[in-house]
Amino acid sequence: MNIPSVAPSAIEDPFIQVRYEDGNIITTTIPLLSAFLRLRSHICRLAALELQVLSDKGQSKGITELLDILFGTDVECEDESGFPSYQGTSQSRMRVMDFLQSLIFDWADSLQTQPQTLQYLSNLNFESCKRLDAFDCEVVDRAAVLALISGAKKSLHAQGLITVVSQSEQLKKETTYVVESCAIENHRRKILHALIEGFQAWKQLLDMCLMRCFDLLPHDRRENILLDLLHVLPTAERASNFGESVYVLLAETVLSLVTKLREDRQHQITLQSVGGNPESGSLPAERLHMISHNILKGILDSNRMELVRGNLYAALVNFIHLITSSDGTPDFSSLVMSTSFTGSLNHSRSLIPLSSIRNKSSSTPALFSSTLNSMRDVIDPLVVVVARDAIDGTEVWKTVAFILLDALVQLGEQGKQPIIITALSKDGILSNFVEDLKESDEKLQSILKPEPGMFCLRLSIFR
Repeated sequence: MNIPSVAPSAIEDPFIQVRYEDGNIITTTIPLLSAFLRLRSHICRLAALELQVLSDKGQSKGITELLDILFGTDVECEDESGFPSYQGTSQSRMRVMDFLQSLIFDWADSLQTQPQTLQYLSNLNFESCKRLDAFDCEVVDRAAVLALISGAKKSLHAQGLITVVSQSEQLKKETTYVVESCAIENHRRKILHALIEGFQAWKQLLDMCLMRCFDLLPHDRRENILLDLLHVLPTAERASNFGESVYVLLAETVLSLVTKLREDRQHQITLQSVGGNPESGSLPAERLHMISHNILKGILDSNRMELVRGNLYAALVNFIHLITSSDGTPDFSSLVMSTSFTGSLNHSRSLIPLSSIRNKSSSTPALFSSTLNSMRDVIDPLVVVVARDAIDGTEVWKTVAFILLDALVQLGEQGKQPIIITALSKDGILSNFVEDLKESDEKLQSILKPEPGMFCLRLSIFR
């Protein structure tokens, strides 16, 4: 576990520069950085496997020792409230967060090339030059590219298209540009592939901790651990150098953490009801506002795909349920199916209808009002995005989007602010929903309406 949090330094051509979120800059190489990321991925996977084996065997002591390593409290700097101070992301030394932070960086390649207009090599099919390397990363095969260019050169000379020095120089420039571009593209692909593996391994470890071992974490630290993780995740979500699969994975992680935070809140309320810690029922309003702000920002990011938005919709539903739950015991009689990254349907408790919310709530009206006020500036674009998915999205996410709209409306009613209904009434969104319901009802009635021909056919069969 005691391996560095940053990649090893090396100055070799071609080199790259890596800049971490805390401002630390490392000069290294593509092979070193890729190997460093994969090493940490293997550690995460081995830790997850160890937790699974220990859990299957019921060895609580071993699980507790490993959880203590992953979620240890050796934080370098804390603020007055006792929460970790996050002015620099490297200040938190909780191992599971350290693994995540080691994946969040920007990098610049020393290899650079000037754009060239291809006159002679524009028709070459470089897709045929792709292959899988030893790590199953799809890269451009340099030998195949050179062979393809060599064949093109022979063809151009045979056709008499390269006859003067200027034409020969242009062909040489294009060759250099293509080869360098392939090298730069391979660098990008290798780093992205290693990053995706790192995020997948980290999520595998975190899921194992949350799903199989969460009860063995210290009761008085669970909520802070979840809040700390939800604080760091948006840093990764805002990064621009990740593939779409990483953003889906991060959105699923946000959903898992908010869901687990809601479940732990139920536990805290139970402790309070049986005479436990009197502070267990309080919600950290400032940190909750930051969570809602980050979820809303992720939803409104126009570059995110529907699967990312859908998971964040579910996370926001959980968040609203968290601040509006009345007694910490939600009604599980009506659950919604949620989809995972693989696209398969899995039973989930992540979406809970808010119809069971009562007027009496453990959350204060001030929390309702402050949450709504924090949404006020983005409520119109939020309703537009969610309504669009509710109308035109895929079937699974249509349901999730409608549940979120219902949750937002009920949140507005709890806070005695009609801003959600007002936003829904704009641009004909609400009337569009009503028209869709009317059309759906007419289609249903037409399907259920008996057909005379079929009735006569059935009579003739019985005769």
